[in-house]
Amino acid sequence: MQHYLPGRVCSVDDLKAGDCALVRVESGTVRLAFVVDLGGELGLLDPLGTHEGTARPVVYKLSSFNNEDCLALGQARIVPNVTPDWLRYGQWTELPATTLYVANDTMVIRAMNGHRVATFDLVTGRLARAATESMFHTPVWRVEVPRADGKYETLAEFGG
Repeated sequence: MQHYLPGRVCSVDDLKAGDCALVRVESGTVRLAFVVDLGGELGLLDPLGTHEGTARPVVYKLSSFNNEDCLALGQARIVPNVTPDWLRYGQWTELPATTLYVANDTMVIRAMNGHRVATFDLVTGRLARAATESMFHTPVWRVEVPRADGKYETLAEFGG
């Protein structure tokens, strides 16, 4: 019998910066996370996290996941909504916490890393020194994964 899985089951310890995965969080639910480099240690960026009661993407240290299994989504893709209704440029005062900033092949998001806000490139998983005020940004974006027929379907959607 043939089977299809849009990724591979592995330990969170096998993930590398720039990976996208489905991981189990404290409550037992499964969340989409992006693997980021914290300067020598890896973390999982949860776009739907909360920090001190506020909705804000949060980074958790990978070591806190105790070698748990996850579903690494190697062919996942990030798709920003670039319609004129949602795409913005420059400084805006009120943006949703999950706003995605886009420039060429860079897609960054701001997240809580400890007690400070850091900017991470979701493509490479590295800290970004991007000036987000001079980038296009959209509060609406999604992550897609391939189906068995090769077409992509939405796995998670943010904003909107």
